[in-house]
Amino acid sequence: MLANRSLVIAVTGLCLLAGTAKAELYYGAKLGSVISVVGLDSEDRFPVNLGAVVGYDLGRWNLSLEGEVTGSIIDGKEARDDFSVTTVAGFGAWRLQGTSPLYLKLRAGGGYTKLETERGSDSKTSVSAGAGLGYMFDGGTRLEVEFTGYNLEFYQLSLGVLFR
Repeated sequence: MLANRSLVIAVTGLCLLAGTAKAELYYGAKLGSVISVVGLDSEDRFPVNLGAVVGYDLGRWNLSLEGEVTGSIIDGKEARDDFSVTTVAGFGAWRLQGTSPLYLKLRAGGGYTKLETERGSDSKTSVSAGAGLGYMFDGGTRLEVEFTGYNLEFYQLSLGVLFR
């Protein structure tokens, strides 16, 4: 679980350094909860993940490429076992925006998830996809709420902020 936190801190630091590059490059952070398709009892809880995003606007049709890493900062609990989830993914993203600062975001790509429990770990690589709503502030800063699915077992609901 400590390895997840170290990974998130390292990637966040790299994102902050990347922010000094060209205007097409963007970076940010997100906070959210990983939701499993397995229902939880009243005493159980989903993990809270913190992550970093690095993206590059392609300059046409509001398309961009994004890389994202998240890791649990608060473990989840299921059937008396603590667990954490790490996600690493790459996406093609499309932001549908008119004259309003509000926009719709759709993304698809590949993702890796790792579930760690006290009894061991399990990892999978699969297709990942998501959708969200965003708001662009003056200066290009974006606030996004997203729902992303990983390997049809884990879903992440997150709030992120992106900077240019």
